[in-house]
Amino acid sequence: MPRETTDRPDAAVDDDSVDDPAARADTGADTDDEATDAPGAGGPASFPDIAGLRYEQAREELVGIVATLEAGQAPLEDSMRLWRRGEALAAHCAQWLDGAQAEIEQATGRAR
Repeated sequence: MPRETTDRPDAAVDDDSVDDPAARADTGADTDDEATDAPGAGGPASFPDIAGLRYEQAREELVGIVATLEAGQAPLEDSMRLWRRGEALAAHCAQWLDGAQAEIEQATGRAR
């Protein structure tokens, strides 16, 4: 199967799985048996696997979650699921940024 490389050299994703939400089902960030609500959507849906998200995708989803939580209209259980998802997305974004910084420092000969 063809591989598509991302901006981060240690992260390769399958072409087909990126656009197929079923291939990016939740992998355990939310351990509840109930379906989770997608950010900004009113109905139940599975979150895509965070590990398969590019920085921009994770950041965009995080922005949507923050907006939903700030609106204060979601039920408490949904808000808690969104908050947990947001924390995981923020950590994922930080890893991307740390990796990018390390790559730039290595390329320019500067170490931390």
